[in-house]
Amino acid sequence: MKKVLVVDDSAVWRTYLQNLLEIHGYTVEVAKDGLEGLNRFFSFLPDTVIVDYVMPKLNGVHFTRFIRSFSTFKNVGIMILTGAEETINPFWAKKSGANAFLKKTAPQSEIERTVLEFVAQPFSMEWSRELYALHIEPFGELVDILEESLRDSTITKEILQLSEYIYDEKLVMKKIYNLFTELFEFNNFYACVSTYSHARVYAFGNKELSNPNSVFEKAEEIRFFSYFKYIDA
Repeated sequence: MKKVLVVDDSAVWRTYLQNLLEIHGYTVEVAKDGLEGLNRFFSFLPDTVIVDYVMPKLNGVHFTRFIRSFSTFKNVGIMILTGAEETINPFWAKKSGANAFLKKTAPQSEIERTVLEFVAQPFSMEWSRELYALHIEPFGELVDILEESLRDSTITKEILQLSEYIYDEKLVMKKIYNLFTELFEFNNFYACVSTYSHARVYAFGNKELSNPNSVFEKAEEIRFFSYFKYIDA
């Protein structure tokens, strides 16, 4: 009997999907948030997972990336559900490792057809030594993924806050430099902003090396690259 894990913070959706799948002969377990979902995943070891995108503690993309970080789970099917106003960035959608995405706003008949067709695919949990170790003690790397989640969300928030100063280019550059000094170790920082008419180079750090003129003087070669995206009319 194929096993399906449903992870969603909405009790309505958990119950709806559980009933739909059990009626069609699947063994189903549910979880109400991303963290509980990981706990259930390692104890239940499902063949397929249906996970909501926006949830407390751990969202659907981070949940999926954590599962995919283990090679033994490469053949587990994962579908991410998104709400009416939720859009997953194309980059993260590609990097998440999910097999499919489904809008909750789709017609009920389409949702049921899509879900049942998805879980019917030959997804499976592959047993291995790695899986046995994780099944016994799965939380060795859980702290890492939670730290990554916190780090990503914090950096994203800091960068988005720079939009408040979008009309003060110098201030934005100073704030980017200050942010980078907290995240990375480096001696000097250079940023170039160019327009059709001219370019501006910002330099921070050691006085001797922070002069942008010295950078161009010491450079053996300066190359310029152009990329164009053509759009058909």
